[in-house]
Amino acid sequence: MKAIKVMVLGVFIFGIVVSVGKPVNAQTNLKYFAGLDLFLPGNAGDGMKATIQAAIDAGAQGTATITTKAGIGGRIGALYSIENLADVGLSLGYIAGPTIEVSDEVDNMDVNTSFFRVLAEAQKKIKMNDKWDFLGGLGLGMGFGKQEISWTVAGFPQPPTTSYSGITWELTAGLGYKASDKVNVDFGLRYAGFPGVKYKTGEDPSFKVEWSTIGLFTGVSF
Repeated sequence: MKAIKVMVLGVFIFGIVVSVGKPVNAQTNLKYFAGLDLFLPGNAGDGMKATIQAAIDAGAQGTATITTKAGIGGRIGALYSIENLADVGLSLGYIAGPTIEVSDEVDNMDVNTSFFRVLAEAQKKIKMNDKWDFLGGLGLGMGFGKQEISWTVAGFPQPPTTSYSGITWELTAGLGYKASDKVNVDFGLRYAGFPGVKYKTGEDPSFKVEWSTIGLFTGVSF
């Protein structure tokens, strides 16, 4: 996880470095951006909680503690400005998370989810003054990910990694600050939905990780 966070931070720093070195061209309608996202756990652990509760009700499981951790991600992309309308373009992003941790009197289990996203994005900025803009946006695309489950039950093999894909979307609202003639700093909130993934092995109960949540973002555009 530490390596992933370093990689995501590197994407953000890369965007700043490139923006500083990019020559100013007032005639171009193409803008580049790089950013970081922090998505809250939201409903990611609900499927696991329902499965555990069903096992408890059936007498096959003792009490358990379930902890769901947030996802952190980064993205890079480009937007083309359509005059008097909006900015439209594409982005490529990666999200590490959410992570679901289950512990009881017998074992511990971790469910780690991560995925890439390719989004078609549209963004509109409304000028408030010389420095500040209000921004709104939306994105729609595909997510391609994997789910890895590990547990500590002696004598039981580790379950296989599950690959999955599906539709992902997001709505964005925030503010943009003109830091210089070359660089804008954006930040705000997102409401997003991600592909669901269902896990089942043998006769074990299945559970599904479905994730829609709010998140925070910050980034640079240039």
